[in-house]
Amino acid sequence: MDPFTIESQAQITKSAVRRIRRGHLWIYAGDVEREPEGNPAIVQVIDEPGNIIGYAFYSANSQIRLRFFSRDSAPPTPELIRTRIDLAIARRRKFSAE
Repeated sequence: MDPFTIESQAQITKSAVRRIRRGHLWIYAGDVEREPEGNPAIVQVIDEPGNIIGYAFYSANSQIRLRFFSRDSAPPTPELIRTRIDLAIARRRKFSAE
């Protein structure tokens, strides 16, 4: 299974779309209008008309159903994830050096 082959979508409410556009990165179960089929690791998140809002980690068993990591319409790549991890490590090194 390649987690970067994203075939599943989750549709969110209008109020959830507004929160995402304001910078919030979590979507709770009550704001998911249509769950993806199966239990995919990563889903494409869409609004009611079908516009791509971004990409998120999906958890069917959590109240925090979607955790956004990209608000881009382009699908994520391994390079995006690698870059994010490298940046997170670099930020943490600043704290451990002090």
